[in-house]
Amino acid sequence: MKLAIAVCTFKRPDGIARLFDALDLCEVPGDVDVSLVVVDNHGELQVPAPPHGWPISAVVEHERGIPFARNRAVQMARVLDVDAVAFFDDDEQPRRDCLVELWRVWMSSNRAVVQGGSTPSFVDTPPAWVVDGRYFQRDMPETGSEIEPFHARTSNVLIPIELFDVADPPFDIRLRLTGGSDTYLFRTAAQHGHRFVAAPSAMVDELVPPSRVSARWLWRRHYRVGWGRSYHLRSAQPSFGRRLKRCGAGLKSVLAAPLVLGLQIRSPRLGLVEAGRSVAYGAGLIVGLVGPRPSEYKEVHGS
Repeated sequence: MKLAIAVCTFKRPDGIARLFDALDLCEVPGDVDVSLVVVDNHGELQVPAPPHGWPISAVVEHERGIPFARNRAVQMARVLDVDAVAFFDDDEQPRRDCLVELWRVWMSSNRAVVQGGSTPSFVDTPPAWVVDGRYFQRDMPETGSEIEPFHARTSNVLIPIELFDVADPPFDIRLRLTGGSDTYLFRTAAQHGHRFVAAPSAMVDELVPPSRVSARWLWRRHYRVGWGRSYHLRSAQPSFGRRLKRCGAGLKSVLAAPLVLGLQIRSPRLGLVEAGRSVAYGAGLIVGLVGPRPSEYKEVHGS
């Protein structure tokens, strides 16, 4: 069988070097032909020597935006006639058994999407409220358990190649700098019968730069998550009733902020962050029904 490892990168030469170093230490599934697909979305293609001597295809995607890079990676994987694509981010470092575990769970799941786990690796020691809030932890059920499609993402994930046929192009190019084109694809795939399973046994370490360790970044992320949920609903041309129900959910989240704040008596800073997340998420739910797209990915974090 054939597996393509896809990496989309933008202004992170150090990150992709760390990723390749980690992949070079990874165990490789037996009887699997592995190829690398690298898409640089900046224009200064700097690709280290491929791990394990794998064949590599590397290109520049000049159209700025994550969905353009991801679609190019899928296009390249199709040319290679692979059975599945494993996406890794350029700020991740897979652990030694990550690939083997992704593949093992995939082979036993009847071609489900397999989402691996991650643990944060902070560049600087995070403040106590970040640790207490577990904001960069990704809690997952046990290996092989089914998960909702919105819990999957194009990082440390193994995807059967046929899933990308559910949309053309697979990743929504309208979400150029917004983020969430992977969530949109996976929600659509679930509607077409694709399944999603967890593989916390397939672990990566995810670098968290200081620029992300802030209340402002967390609020912006939760606003975008709420916006993305309603964007997906809006794209399905829902009834007025469903729109009204979603608007009500957004208002409920906004109005819950004082209660959320009050529940964190022992940690006022954590309470403020949690209340802000509730407001941001609710606002995103409402604005996503009608309003402008956020541009979370205009800014690059880390190198």
